[in-house]
Amino acid sequence: MSLEKWVEYSWLKAEPTSRDEIKSLLTIVNRDLKDANVAAISEDRRFEAAYSAARTAATIALRASGYRTSTQVGHHAKTMESLELTINADSKMIQKMRTFSKKRWSQLRTARRETELPEDLAGAGTADPAVRRETRERIKQAFFHLPAKYRLVATLALIEEEPYKNIGEAAGISVALVKVRVFRAVRMLEETQFQLSSLGVEVNAK
Repeated sequence: MSLEKWVEYSWLKAEPTSRDEIKSLLTIVNRDLKDANVAAISEDRRFEAAYSAARTAATIALRASGYRTSTQVGHHAKTMESLELTINADSKMIQKMRTFSKKRWSQLRTARRETELPEDLAGAGTADPAVRRETRERIKQAFFHLPAKYRLVATLALIEEEPYKNIGEAAGISVALVKVRVFRAVRMLEETQFQLSSLGVEVNAK
């Protein structure tokens, strides 16, 4: 198997990178690694930061090779699995990353108790913000100010770019409720002067 073959399977697309992009990604890795070593925060948060650093590092290897994962279900998993082709990672490492990914999703499902909204909100508006890469990290800082009930779905939709179906499964709610929560979270972020609309946010449905 090769990266070129992955392109044929539509798992990847060829796209040149830049020095600035790689530098920006390395900054994210360093920040997440620092967070993962802060003893004052919860073990779950430290694990999440470490996992994020690993995934971003895998993205760097893929981008440095001139490719990007296609936006589809499972694209984060493909980023991790691509390490076998970008840095010749052995199968044990790939399996370990799969295990970490499952642990992360398990934590997200556990967090669903904090994300319940009344069922009568299901008819509200819909939103699927597609935030440009260069603004995601800035927006991420604002998420800590969101109520817990919105934080999970907003993180998965705006930063992780997970499809609504996947988010609903992680949170244990319907797709309609996912749309409501993302929509309301975006409104809250706009009110905190992050101005998502002016930064390239689009409203669509996944």
